Amino acid sequence: MRMRSLLGTAATAVLMVAGLATSATAVGATPAPGASGSGTTIVLPAPPADAGTRVAAAASPSVSPSAPSTHQSSGASFTCASGNFCAMVWDYSTGSWEVFRFDRCATYALSNWEDGGFYGNNQTGGRATATFYGQGGRWLKDVPISAPPAGAASQDWSPVWSIRNCY
Repeated sequence: MRMRSLLGTAATAVLMVAGLATSATAVGATPAPGASGSGTTIVLPAPPADAGTRVAAAASPSVSPSAPSTHQSSGASFTCASGNFCAMVWDYSTGSWEVFRFDRCATYALSNWEDGGFYGNNQTGGRATATFYGQGGRWLKDVPISAPPAGAASQDWSPVWSIRNCY
């Protein structure tokens, strides 16, 4: 069952007004040092506008089945390695971005994913399209390989209840 925040709708509106939840905005990215095709380095933006007001009641974002994740501060960079679908969601409980790396083909149920965040599809091979689903398994959108090219696209995670990182 997906947990919902009482402030989720208002915070989403703030993020959308701030321009953080548009679906095609790229976050700063550069090719990973060393070799082309090895990954994309992404610099994470400032926290959401209400990040300081929601810490006490927040629960960390999670996925089931589990996927590797790390916490990163705003301004930090990380590499979404080749073969991965990466998703970034603000963790109000820690005051940092939680970066998930989906490297195993599966459908992942999302818990406590609220408001604006980002994704990058750096998978390889013929099954590399990711799909976002809403409540009740309703299709929301497909994210093809290399979407967006050389970066990460903004995403409002509130309506997304699961991700299948391959087809």
